Amino acid sequence: RSAFLDWKQLKGEAKIGWNSIAERLHVRVGQFLYQSKVIDGIFPNYKQVIPTKANEHSITFSAGDAELLGATLKDFPHASGTHGTAKLSCNGTVTVSSEYEGDKQSITLKETTYHGKGLVTAVDGVYLAEALKTGMLEFKVEDNLSPLLSDIEGGTHVLMPMRVM
Repeated sequence: RSAFLDWKQLKGEAKIGWNSIAERLHVRVGQFLYQSKVIDGIFPNYKQVIPTKANEHSITFSAGDAELLGATLKDFPHASGTHGTAKLSCNGTVTVSSEYEGDKQSITLKETTYHGKGLVTAVDGVYLAEALKTGMLEFKVEDNLSPLLSDIEGGTHVLMPMRVM
């Protein structure tokens, strides 16, 4: 939902359409046009946001690596005005990387530990940095499309994955 659609200045009939080339839903009201990307599929599964088998893989960030990521993730390549995708490649070591329009950046975390049989997943880099800043250093995850879970302060915190194209 967007504040645009609730804007009191909009007058007239709303016309809803689909742009098949850009794969965008659009709403036109008078001279204003609102466009939104539509995600193909059901995501997240609202019936099971918190998986029950999230013990297949675990990532434990060190305090130093968390501080390093907090300082560098904001500079990872991404579209202007958006958050960047942080791809986590885990196989013994943990490497965090991002790529946008040919610009690539990656960091191998020397003190962060990973337990599992290999995992590649992606999350919003800004949200990961915020989670690490608040003390969420240990994450458990079922597979590359499942949420990353962190249990701190008596609650389960969820960091949703992103699709990597």
